[in-house]
Amino acid sequence: MENRLITSSDGMTWMDVTDKAKEVYSSGLFRLYEFYENGETTVRIPIESHEHLNMVLSADRSVVIKVGQGRPIQSEETITKESWNLADKISHNGFIYVRYTDLRFCR
Repeated sequence: MENRLITSSDGMTWMDVTDKAKEVYSSGLFRLYEFYENGETTVRIPIESHEHLNMVLSADRSVVIKVGQGRPIQSEETITKESWNLADKISHNGFIYVRYTDLRFCR
């Protein structure tokens, strides 16, 4: 099994496990993601079923697991309330996701 690390445009580190995706999915140890680049945007979609996994593999897209965090925000930087309020938000599994580039920081 030859795995490779991928760093997405937002600084997250992922491990490509496409060649062992079915075994990893069956083990339930890691959350798998469909992973591809769409222009300058990295698309990551959680794989929730065997059917979705089979579709990803047949479309010849990568299957990855998350192995590292994104760019840390420097302690002297604070997100402005206005940019947080204006940013598009997605709620998933108790987490709120926003696009990093939608946020503005003050020092």
